Order: sequence, then C-alpha cells, then structure tokens
Amino acid sequence: MPQINAKEARLRKRYFGEKFLENHPNANPDFKIGGRFVEYKSTNRRGLSYRIKEASIQADIAVVRITEPITENYLSRFMDGQWMMKDRLNLREIILYVNGELRIFKRP
Repeated sequence: MPQINAKEARLRKRYFGEKFLENHPNANPDFKIGGRFVEYKSTNRRGLSYRIKEASIQADIAVVRITEPITENYLSRFMDGQWMMKDRLNLREIILYVNGELRIFKRP
C-alpha cells in the first residue's frame, strides 16, 4: 500500500475509504488483501503483545511472524488475553506465523 500523509485527505479517502479512515485516521496499512487492510509485524515472544497492539493501530487484521518457538499452551493463553484488551477492540483477526505454520485466530 502507498504511504500517504494524513494531510492528503482526498488521496487517503480514495485509497483507504471513509470507513477505514474513521477507525484509523493516520494509518498506512501494509497490505490490502481481498478488500481487507492488513498490517505485518515480526517479533520474538517477548514483543508479541506490543507488536499486535502496534498492528491494531494500523489495521483491523494483524499478521505477525514469531521468530522463536512457542508452546501450544502458551499460545492459547496468550490469544485469550489479546481479545480482552481494550486497545485492540478493532482487531477482527490475528494471524500468526509460528513454529513453521500459519495460525489464524478470529475474534470470538
């Protein structure tokens, strides 16, 4: 996606649409896939929550590559907590590339 300055309101409306700009007035998402804006991040386990928070500011779908192995038990507890955080209420999906596989988590 193009990086469009917040001052370029007409262009931002054209590329991102009004609904996206209502929720993310200054954001420049990384991708648009199937009509949905997506933000990509990469991190280790320690920075995972922060990276998901960063992604939620930019888009409603977060894709995060985790650079180290994580147990299934940890991942399950971690994701339960993410959906409860008030600063991530806009997130509809969190997609993690973890332990060599793609895992898709949708808001319950």
